[in-house]
Amino acid sequence: MDLCKYDIIISEDALFMLDKHARFLAKVHQNAAINLVDQILDDIESLSSLPERCPFYNNAFVPNNRYRMLISCKRYLIIYEILDNKVYVDSIIDSRQDITKV
Repeated sequence: MDLCKYDIIISEDALFMLDKHARFLAKVHQNAAINLVDQILDDIESLSSLPERCPFYNNAFVPNNRYRMLISCKRYLIIYEILDNKVYVDSIIDSRQDITKV
């Protein structure tokens, strides 16, 4: 079976969010912050094949059936959309946050 490879494009906003999560965690445990970044980036890279495997991210603040979500490290939502053969990562949200303030 030949799997289509998708290009991954991470927005500056998503990278800023990841940096913010890592800096917060690093105040408590620096190695945990490094591991968090590594795992989230590995999970994002996994979207290069079969990004459709993840469910749609539907809530009142986003258009229905446009964005998908991948859960990483048990609590981080990687929000992305698929256009042609590209995966655009738009947000990395800590699911414990109030998303209206992100």
